[in-house]
Amino acid sequence: MSMGLFNTAIHYNVYLDIPDDINFSWNYIYDNTVFDLDNFIQNLNIKNDQSLIVLWGVDRRINVNDRRFNKLNEWYHSIKNPMILFNGAVYPDSPGFLEFSYQQIEFFRYLSKMSISEFIPTVNKSKKFFLASTKDYLSRRYILQSLINNGFREQGYLAYKCIERCYTNEPYDPTNLKLIQDVGTSIDHLLPIQGFDTSVEYRDISTDVFSDAYLSIVTETFFTGPLYFSEKIFNSMLYNHFFIYLGPPHSLKYLRSLGFKTWAHIIDESYDDIENPAERLYAVTSSINKFLSNPIDDIRQIYIENLDVINHNRNLVLSTEINDTIVLAMQQATAIKN
Repeated sequence: MSMGLFNTAIHYNVYLDIPDDINFSWNYIYDNTVFDLDNFIQNLNIKNDQSLIVLWGVDRRINVNDRRFNKLNEWYHSIKNPMILFNGAVYPDSPGFLEFSYQQIEFFRYLSKMSISEFIPTVNKSKKFFLASTKDYLSRRYILQSLINNGFREQGYLAYKCIERCYTNEPYDPTNLKLIQDVGTSIDHLLPIQGFDTSVEYRDISTDVFSDAYLSIVTETFFTGPLYFSEKIFNSMLYNHFFIYLGPPHSLKYLRSLGFKTWAHIIDESYDDIENPAERLYAVTSSINKFLSNPIDDIRQIYIENLDVINHNRNLVLSTEINDTIVLAMQQATAIKN
């Protein structure tokens, strides 16, 4: 069976080997598509009434539990075409609301693997940690002010560029919201922090920076809601880092279910089980401060003692493949209506 390379394009040039006998129509779906499904449906690219309608949202977090998607279910039942949604969000229990095919893809894990640059690993590093952010989130600023106010700023690679302020996606109660906002203002006069270079994207940061730090402080795009892993967590593994991860609750638990090893034996990871977003933020900040309070020589020794875990995580990311999963899901979706 002949195969043709298909470029998923738009945001990321990822090429897929899709069999020529799969008749498909490629479409992009976004987080905000649900707000205007009538327009979305009207403008779908559909070759013919036999082609598989692909809704490609692997770099997004599509909330498939939103009941407004029922309009898409109804439309699906009114047409001859099979249809499938590829999503970047993780739903440990397959979403039962959608009435057409669905597949979650670990896209950023694969993208990190494909984008990694060569670097020379070393155990002798000059910095304890790495933290970089272009966007100004309340949770990120809270962690940043803690690093600065506790004297850790010069002990790590730190950049906080404030290209975009995103203050509306973290649902704190009023009391904690005011506390987090007030504490964040303590560093207003220091922002933005250009940091170690002029890069905006992770992929443009020098490998010399990554390879010269022991710990990645990873602040995910989303702090609540369905699990969603961007490239940051996988980049930290590929560059042989420990990591402390601020994302939705149970993120580390899910990573472990995939075979990755986390750092509860050296870092307090109890924050991962805390549902309340403010309490989780306070707990992860405390974990960061506690770990960074170790002298760098002690961190170096801990690092050496855990090289087997570091190599395990790196190799697991490097083994990531998505093509077969995507093709199989397309074939199975096609078979439903043919």
